[in-house]
Amino acid sequence: MVESNLSFSQIILNSPKLVWHEKYVPLNILSTLHALHINLNYKKSLEDKPISWLQGLFAVIVMSLGGSTTSAILCGKAPHWLASNTTITTYLIIYFLIFYIPFFHRFCNSIPKMILDPILLIADGILRTYSIYSMIDNILFEMNDEPLLKNSWVAILLCGTLSGCGGSIWVSAFQMKSPNWSFTTPSTFLEPTYDMKISFMITLFYASTISSSSWMIFQKFNLDNLDQRKIWAIIGMAGLNLIKLKETLKNDNNNNDDNNNTQKPKML
Repeated sequence: MVESNLSFSQIILNSPKLVWHEKYVPLNILSTLHALHINLNYKKSLEDKPISWLQGLFAVIVMSLGGSTTSAILCGKAPHWLASNTTITTYLIIYFLIFYIPFFHRFCNSIPKMILDPILLIADGILRTYSIYSMIDNILFEMNDEPLLKNSWVAILLCGTLSGCGGSIWVSAFQMKSPNWSFTTPSTFLEPTYDMKISFMITLFYASTISSSSWMIFQKFNLDNLDQRKIWAIIGMAGLNLIKLKETLKNDNNNNDDNNNTQKPKML
């Protein structure tokens, strides 16, 4: 039983590094699903309004990698995707397929939302959690040249939260989901979004479990090693994402019912 639990944990923890095929398609599986999630939502928000290919690609990159990039810059480190030949390539390929290959876009839309959306949101949750705990681990265990950051809860909470939702802040600030960009007050500053709230919650949970002051508390809940804490953070984020999906589907059904009612002919 222990071995099966350990193998399951390792599969989950290693999932952000899995690729379709090492030789022929060395693209990350979860990044591909995440790119699909971002591009489908972006195209839907544009409502077929024309944009240049470079504008669209830049917006997708900001939506996908803006949070981790912002956190890395704040910590004085290069963003991880700069050292990868496949990360930007993955988002570029999916962007091209969604926006310039109509058949592929129609095929994605033909998949029932009850099947596709949970898969995409779970992939999104795993990647966001991976980004969060990687940033926190980097601050606490790897930044030996910045010892003051290791004791800074401001750095941990700010950079961890931004790693999980920072891209949406930039998108909101520059209205990147519209064809014409302009700077405005980010909506997340007026009212924190659901994504910001859950990113902060997961950041606080994971940071609390690895701090020396709370180690004994979480040891009682069998969270006495780093991998188990990461697993629970991933489960928490994925679960909160699925709760959001449930509410979204409920609202969509209500809207469809309202539209159907308005389209029914009135009896004289």
